[in-house]
Amino acid sequence: MPLVWHGDEVMAGMVKLARQKVVESCILLQNLVKMSMKKGGRTESGELESVGYVTKTGGLRQKRVEPGTGRKAEKIGTYVSKPGEVPRVQFARLKGSIEWEIHPVLPVGRVGTNLPYGKFLELGTRRMAPRPFMRPAIHRAEVLILGLFSRVKTGEL
Repeated sequence: MPLVWHGDEVMAGMVKLARQKVVESCILLQNLVKMSMKKGGRTESGELESVGYVTKTGGLRQKRVEPGTGRKAEKIGTYVSKPGEVPRVQFARLKGSIEWEIHPVLPVGRVGTNLPYGKFLELGTRRMAPRPFMRPAIHRAEVLILGLFSRVKTGEL
């Protein structure tokens, strides 16, 4: 009985499966980062809170307040992220620049931004405290990504 070697086929199948899982993980992480960024600043300052009386049209009167403090929100454009918070979305450039890529051959992926100020927001500077947006998403996605890699269907290889 001849011995038939299928090692190259098995290895190619494993790399293909690993690349698929890496792509799924990158997309998951990209979506988590984008979902963590809240609108604020230029278009929305603070959160809406009911004042308690009814307007002429029959709706409840609402005002904008700063989250947590309950104080009236300042003028548009003044509600910025606090140190340690995810950056607030003003023009959505940072949020739109979050992309993923995968190595052409290896099962290695990368998620991030190409904007120069992205690293300053993530890590901070000597004049500004960090406003991390990637690291918290990575910590939230860790268990989900491990679950993606541990779930292998029969016959996938």
